[in-house]
Amino acid sequence: MDDICYNPRCEEPEENSFPTNYQMAKNLLGSMKDIAKGAIQGEGLLVEEAIFSERMDICATCPKFVHESARCTECGCFMNKKAMFKKTECPLSLWEQV
Repeated sequence: MDDICYNPRCEEPEENSFPTNYQMAKNLLGSMKDIAKGAIQGEGLLVEEAIFSERMDICATCPKFVHESARCTECGCFMNKKAMFKKTECPLSLWEQV
Protein backbone atom coordinates (compact mmCIF):
# COMPACT_ATOMS: atom_id res chain seq x y z
CA MET A 1 0.00 0.00 0.00
CA ASP A 2 1.36 3.45 -0.94
CA ASP A 3 1.89 5.97 1.85
CA ILE A 4 0.17 8.72 -0.13
CA CYS A 5 -2.36 11.21 1.18
CA TYR A 6 -4.41 12.95 -1.49
CA ASN A 7 -5.72 15.62 0.87
CA PRO A 8 -3.82 18.91 0.30
CA ARG A 9 -3.76 19.58 4.07
CA CYS A 10 -2.00 16.28 4.71
CA GLU A 11 1.66 17.27 4.57
CA GLU A 12 4.79 15.49 5.69
CA PRO A 13 5.29 16.02 9.46
CA GLU A 14 8.44 17.65 10.78
CA GLU A 15 10.37 14.94 12.63
CA ASN A 16 7.19 13.42 14.10
CA SER A 17 6.32 16.68 15.84
CA PHE A 18 3.10 16.64 17.82
CA PRO A 19 0.88 19.51 18.98
CA THR A 20 1.59 21.09 22.36
CA ASN A 21 0.34 19.30 25.47
CA TYR A 22 -2.26 22.04 25.87
CA GLN A 23 -3.55 21.54 22.32
CA MET A 24 -3.62 17.75 22.69
CA ALA A 25 -5.59 18.09 25.95
CA LYS A 26 -8.00 20.46 24.20
CA ASN A 27 -8.40 17.99 21.31
CA LEU A 28 -9.00 15.11 23.72
CA LEU A 29 -11.60 17.05 25.71
CA GLY A 30 -13.39 18.00 22.48
CA SER A 31 -13.52 14.36 21.39
CA MET A 32 -14.69 13.25 24.84
CA LYS A 33 -17.47 15.85 24.74
CA ASP A 34 -18.65 14.61 21.32
CA ILE A 35 -18.50 10.96 22.46
CA ALA A 36 -20.47 11.71 25.65
CA LYS A 37 -23.07 13.72 23.74
CA GLY A 38 -23.60 10.85 21.30
CA ALA A 39 -23.88 8.33 24.14
CA ILE A 40 -26.41 10.51 26.00
CA GLN A 41 -28.46 10.79 22.82
CA GLY A 42 -28.49 6.98 22.58
CA GLU A 43 -26.30 6.79 19.49
CA GLY A 44 -23.90 4.26 21.01
CA LEU A 45 -20.18 4.54 21.50
CA LEU A 46 -18.30 2.32 19.08
CA VAL A 47 -18.27 1.96 15.31
CA GLU A 48 -18.59 -1.39 13.58
CA GLU A 49 -15.36 -3.27 12.84
CA ALA A 50 -15.64 -2.47 9.11
CA ILE A 51 -15.76 1.29 9.77
CA PHE A 52 -12.88 1.06 12.23
CA SER A 53 -10.79 -0.82 9.65
CA GLU A 54 -11.69 1.69 6.95
CA ARG A 55 -10.69 4.60 9.18
CA MET A 56 -7.37 2.97 10.10
CA ASP A 57 -6.65 2.21 6.44
CA ILE A 58 -7.14 5.90 5.67
CA CYS A 59 -4.85 6.89 8.54
CA ALA A 60 -2.20 4.44 7.39
CA THR A 61 -1.93 6.25 4.04
CA CYS A 62 -1.55 9.72 5.57
CA PRO A 63 1.95 11.13 6.12
CA LYS A 64 0.70 12.70 9.38
CA PHE A 65 0.28 9.17 10.80
CA VAL A 66 3.20 7.76 12.81
CA HIS A 67 3.00 4.00 12.29
CA GLU A 68 5.24 3.06 15.23
CA SER A 69 2.95 4.68 17.80
CA ALA A 70 -0.33 4.82 15.80
CA ARG A 71 -0.46 8.56 16.53
CA CYS A 72 -1.44 11.50 14.37
CA THR A 73 0.94 14.44 14.31
CA GLU A 74 -1.95 16.78 13.43
CA CYS A 75 -4.03 16.18 16.58
CA GLY A 76 -1.66 14.07 18.70
CA CYS A 77 -4.26 11.33 19.21
CA PHE A 78 -3.67 7.59 19.27
CA MET A 79 -5.71 6.86 16.18
CA ASN A 80 -6.19 3.17 16.94
CA LYS A 81 -8.25 4.38 19.93
CA LYS A 82 -9.87 7.48 18.44
CA ALA A 83 -11.07 5.61 15.32
CA MET A 84 -13.12 3.23 17.49
CA PHE A 85 -15.62 5.88 18.52
CA LYS A 86 -18.63 6.96 16.47
CA LYS A 87 -18.42 10.62 17.41
CA THR A 88 -14.78 11.26 16.55
CA GLU A 89 -13.35 12.54 13.30
CA CYS A 90 -10.06 12.96 11.52
CA PRO A 91 -8.57 16.42 12.08
CA LEU A 92 -7.89 16.62 8.33
CA SER A 93 -11.47 15.57 7.45
CA LEU A 94 -10.29 12.31 5.85
CA TRP A 95 -13.05 10.50 7.80
CA GLU A 96 -16.00 11.85 9.74
CA GLN A 97 -18.30 11.07 12.65
CA VAL A 98 -20.88 8.33 12.17
